Amino acid sequence: MEFGGTAEPNLPQGETLTAAMVGIGMGFAAAATPYLSIENTLLGASIEGMEHDDLRVLSVLTTWFGVHHQRVNADRLIRIISARGEQRVLAYWAAIAHWLNQERRLSRLAELAPKERIHVLRVGSAFQLKRRGEDPRFEGSVLVVPQGVLRSRDSDVLSSVLWCSIR
Repeated sequence: MEFGGTAEPNLPQGETLTAAMVGIGMGFAAAATPYLSIENTLLGASIEGMEHDDLRVLSVLTTWFGVHHQRVNADRLIRIISARGEQRVLAYWAAIAHWLNQERRLSRLAELAPKERIHVLRVGSAFQLKRRGEDPRFEGSVLVVPQGVLRSRDSDVLSSVLWCSIR
């Protein structure tokens, strides 16, 4: 597992990713793998959500980040995300920086934004936008997310108190 330097991080995938997400406090039905790199887990989850269209993972990731973003090593997260080339993943993280614009540590994520806006839904986005409007968390960002596509439910993640007590 890579924790520093410039080497490509060892990103969890599949069942390992699910266990890692549970290990950092995301509410999935699986056994937790504690003490994995938080930043590797977050990047792995964003790839699963954006590149593999797993909206369930993306929803929980977004909720988790909204609750716990202050506990993330922002410099390391930005470094490993910047090394990626997937435009959809970069758009997601740039949109997170837009949403959490009061968190100055994450401001460099906005620089990763692709030139054109990217729709989280590959199909049916225009219909959903017309029907429900845009998710206010991402409104005006590089990522187009129709309202209701990424649920925001705090019960999907452990609170800071619970999560820190198991770490």
